[in-house]
Amino acid sequence: MFRFTIRELVLVTAVVALTIAWWIDHCQQVTKNYRAEMQVWKFRAQTLAVHIETYSGGKVSFGKSNLGKPYVRVQVGQVDNLYGDHRWTP
Repeated sequence: MFRFTIRELVLVTAVVALTIAWWIDHCQQVTKNYRAEMQVWKFRAQTLAVHIETYSGGKVSFGKSNLGKPYVRVQVGQVDNLYGDHRWTP
């Protein structure tokens, strides 16, 4: 059958371990970046809400969809718009 030396098994183990470590770190970075972007998005949405309510007389409400993604509903006169983050959530 196949005959592997200890050196080959250690090399394969090291490559697999490094790949798994990289993947875990990558997933953590993606989650961290997503949360930071959502904080910026929330701040901008709240600033816009104050502006709309103050100067346009509109109504702004915040919420979460059934999937847990945040959205902003803006109603000015007869116009009703829904804005949200449509990206994949890690």
